[in-house]
Amino acid sequence: MPSYDDLISQLADGSIDAVIGNWPHPPEYLRMSPLLTTDIVCVVRPNHRLARQREPISMGEFLKEKHLSPTSDKRAHLSPIDGRLIELGLKRNIAVSVPEYAITPYVLTQSDLVFTTGRIFAEQIAQAFPLVVLEAPRELGQMQFYMLWHECKHQSPDHVWLRQMIKSVAAGVRVCDPTESVPITFLRSGAQVFV
Repeated sequence: MPSYDDLISQLADGSIDAVIGNWPHPPEYLRMSPLLTTDIVCVVRPNHRLARQREPISMGEFLKEKHLSPTSDKRAHLSPIDGRLIELGLKRNIAVSVPEYAITPYVLTQSDLVFTTGRIFAEQIAQAFPLVVLEAPRELGQMQFYMLWHECKHQSPDHVWLRQMIKSVAAGVRVCDPTESVPITFLRSGAQVFV
């Protein structure tokens, strides 16, 4: 994955067509279309001390745990989880950072780390690996995914087609997510958008 700065500059020079992201504060000068919103949940192995918990994890319990994250402490402001914690004046203990999501279930099954992510991804990995999905602290809210692109591509017929394909796939994912019954809140204006 390119760095955040490289992604933004490559969108501007046209070498990247679009980015699907979930940063808490995407750049306002880029075009944006909301794709989907999903609950934030935690994933642990079955013998983790929290695995049998039925109620949402309290924020106090959440902060006591050691966490696995694809985003390091140095880039915490780009994470939808850590970005929200920063807004709340809190910080979690990221004990392990992985370079890609595909490694996550392998690390979780061999450790007592907590992985916090969107429900859709969590349930996918819990079907394939011996993992338990738990309700995250309610203060974390939901995770919003959106597509970003630069003005230089906006009118291109090929790019319009690409954006429609991405929106179509996201609509299919929303159909599979039982929590996707609420409208997507447009991040910049707070206006609700249905796509």
